[in-house]
Amino acid sequence: MVWRVLRAEGWRAVVRRTLDRLDERVAARARVDGERRARAAPLLNVLGTAPARRLGGLPTQLLARLDEESRSRTIALLHPLRRGYRVQLWLDDTRSAVVLDAPSDLASAVVEAATRVGASAIHLEGTGAIAPRTLRDLSTSPLPLVVSVHDFASWCPTAHLLEVPARRFCAFSADAERCGRCLAATGLAGRPPRRARGARPPRPAPGARGARPRRR
Repeated sequence: MVWRVLRAEGWRAVVRRTLDRLDERVAARARVDGERRARAAPLLNVLGTAPARRLGGLPTQLLARLDEESRSRTIALLHPLRRGYRVQLWLDDTRSAVVLDAPSDLASAVVEAATRVGASAIHLEGTGAIAPRTLRDLSTSPLPLVVSVHDFASWCPTAHLLEVPARRFCAFSADAERCGRCLAATGLAGRPPRRARGARPPRPAPGARGARPRRR
């Protein structure tokens, strides 16, 4: 693994990846010191994947943003583990965590976590790895729900709409056979597109590559 990173990205990337791994271990070992400290976050941020900077993309951008926000408020970030869920809490450089072992699904974990940290609202950071039924269940929660859409995960499991093996923008394909070939080629066979029945693709910006002309 180290050799592959070194060849592809250089020694500086190896150092960054190593430091990220160390940060993840520190966060994993953190535990909250009493329920009083757990009840300090007005907002519960929710991520459907591991918050690892080494993954790039959304996790990297999200953690950088939350680091900045932690200067003015206590951060509570809920994310899945291999078994159960964890709520990471931090304010400036003070970090702790609450591990939730009992919840059977993400929606139940959100309800328990919001109660534990005293959150008055829920912020879902992207729809990647979030099942449609979870969105449905959270939409009926008594707490206000904010959903930030960072990519196209709500339309397709690939999230980027780059058709394989053609390596081109699929223009929001709704062709089942075409989607099936692409998902099989990207190792996502068996995970059908997540677009809702009757949903329409977002309208591309005029002149954007892959944009389709508007009919008159």
